[in-house]
Amino acid sequence: MQDKTVCAQRKEDIFYFQNIVDNMPDMVVMFEPETLRLVYLNSAATDCLGYSREELLQMSICQLCPVLPEFEFRHRISSMQTRGRSMERFEIVKRRKDGTDFPADVSMYLVKKTDGNDIYVVIARSHAELKHFPEILPAEMIKLQPASRHVPAESGMHDVIVRMQAEEAEQLVALMSLHSSESMLITDSQGIIVSVNRAFTAVTGYTAPEVVGKNSSILRSGRHNKSFYRAMWKEINTSGHWQGEIWNRRKNGELYLEWITINTLYNKDRSVRRYVGLFSDITKKKTSEELVWQQANFDMLTGLPNRHMFQSRLELEIKKARQDKSSIALLFVDIDNFKEVNDSLGHNIGDLLLVEAARRIQGCVMEPEAVARISSDEFVVILPALENVGNVERIVQNIMERMAEAFQLGEEKSFVSASVGVSFYPEDATNAEALLKNAGQAMHAAKAQGRNSYCYFTSSMQNTAKMKRKMVNELREALDKAQFRVFYQPIVTLNNGALHKAEALIRWQHPVRGLISPAEFIPVAEEIGLITAIGDWVFREAASQAARWRELYYAKFQISINVSPVQFRHYGANFEAWFQYLNELKLSGQSIVVEITEGLLLDVHASVTSQLLSFRDAGIRVSLDDFGTGYSALSYLKKFDIDYLKIDQSFVRDLEHDANDMALCEAIIVMAHKLGLKVIAEGIETEEQRRLLTAVGCDYGQGYLFSAPLAARDFELRLKATVS
Repeated sequence: MQDKTVCAQRKEDIFYFQNIVDNMPDMVVMFEPETLRLVYLNSAATDCLGYSREELLQMSICQLCPVLPEFEFRHRISSMQTRGRSMERFEIVKRRKDGTDFPADVSMYLVKKTDGNDIYVVIARSHAELKHFPEILPAEMIKLQPASRHVPAESGMHDVIVRMQAEEAEQLVALMSLHSSESMLITDSQGIIVSVNRAFTAVTGYTAPEVVGKNSSILRSGRHNKSFYRAMWKEINTSGHWQGEIWNRRKNGELYLEWITINTLYNKDRSVRRYVGLFSDITKKKTSEELVWQQANFDMLTGLPNRHMFQSRLELEIKKARQDKSSIALLFVDIDNFKEVNDSLGHNIGDLLLVEAARRIQGCVMEPEAVARISSDEFVVILPALENVGNVERIVQNIMERMAEAFQLGEEKSFVSASVGVSFYPEDATNAEALLKNAGQAMHAAKAQGRNSYCYFTSSMQNTAKMKRKMVNELREALDKAQFRVFYQPIVTLNNGALHKAEALIRWQHPVRGLISPAEFIPVAEEIGLITAIGDWVFREAASQAARWRELYYAKFQISINVSPVQFRHYGANFEAWFQYLNELKLSGQSIVVEITEGLLLDVHASVTSQLLSFRDAGIRVSLDDFGTGYSALSYLKKFDIDYLKIDQSFVRDLEHDANDMALCEAIIVMAHKLGLKVIAEGIETEEQRRLLTAVGCDYGQGYLFSAPLAARDFELRLKATVS
């Protein structure tokens, strides 16, 4: 009776040990030294190699190691026996069933049996790159009781262990678990630790003597509540298995995150014999993943969701609204004049403004997480589950009021405003992309109204957008089909009426719509990047005319051409092609005046600076257009050798009736002359305006009083008449 009990207990032990080895994360392989025939492989080995267990048990160990010949493998075995070593460690390349090879760190153990039928155990870890191997201590020789000579090829771990005493088989399992790359913790049915491996010590800091005999709760971090553990144990008790993330605490008190798999090993009567936990420290990996996720989904400056996160959130809200048959409002908020603040006060101040703007917008809504930053100075707000459209109006007004308040940015104080566009689901669009596009169009409409305003999306905006798309397509063909024209507006000397200058103005001779003003198509050309090619064409046309009119009528004739800031950002050759063309025409650089805007001078980018200075070196004159309407940096007037200031027509229009405009014009003229600059007044339409400007010393005038822009042929007739 006692023998039967012992036998039954040994069978349970065998079942227990078999489960432990089969669930180890490292590949475990056993083979006979004489035939090199495989007699056992655990699940990790079959998963990694791609063979079924039945296929592998028909193979030899050498068939898995194609770069290691059989004679060399046998030499390693012989060397171990000769030197009396029980363990050999080496690198090897293994081959999967699909033919792919992978490097592995191999530890091979000799298990000697008293009957001479030795067995070799191989523990292998695959690596993408072999750099460092963990230290492996020599294992003690394991002596086994006599067993039959033959181990059938089709047998598994059960058949191998059944020929061993259970307690000796436990030593074999301990040997393998000792050197597993994954931490192992084995407890009894009450959670008392009975065994740990060296990887456990490396992660937790506890040695086996410090934890064996103690409850596994010694590792608890305190970060999980009772309900977490209740749910975990309910799953273990139900299925015998659980895996997931757990925060635990190391011996030194440091918290760490582990990914753990817990398996239950049962006695034959289904009572719990052991719990086996296999875990790895994923703290660094988790931190890295969270950082990557944070960077992928949130704006690093403001901490708000970025465009990617916003898109996902909006799609989710639309899905909810579709199910609930509710509405959503999307607000598109753009900070007015942000670029001017950023350029004049510096990017650091601009960043402070954006952070504060984000905080103010969040403060205007019930759900701060519904606010996102999708580009430099553009924010969006999702207002889901709308019950009252009036609430949208209130929130928009609140945002605009908060944005209009002074921003204290370090030592600087700045004032901006906001333009807001609003679109609704499902009235204006039924998908996220269209809803955002419509809100953006509404925002641009608000800007067109004078900024510091808001606008709801309407069908007319949709039509405008369609017209814009059509214009984009037609613009791309306009250059190839020679549809552009250059008109020339006279610039006269005010004190004597001499005609020595002209401004080149582009027009689009549309085949259906007729002449189109540059105010309509130039912004589109800038947006799609076509302005560079158009600007190059205008320059060549104007230079050719300047060469002709210099030769025929006036040797110092000048033509001014407008250069977009976009051209400065996209020309990589510093306008070298322009200079070469002037050389081909044998034309002096002084024949051309480049007109730029004040905002360009505030762009401190090195390429802009070098390009402006290259004009000076080529002798080309530079004129500052619309002076007085933007943020002026007067120190730049001499730095970039500006030659002309053009007084904007908004100051000229009311000269006869507004003393302030007269005073401003006079101040600009006096300042310019002090700096050695000439002044051109735009938009002169009456003799009185001409008289007043002449009286305060303005050098040149331009406007409909003298002439509208003329085609080249008509301008030449006018020029010829003036000279004669």
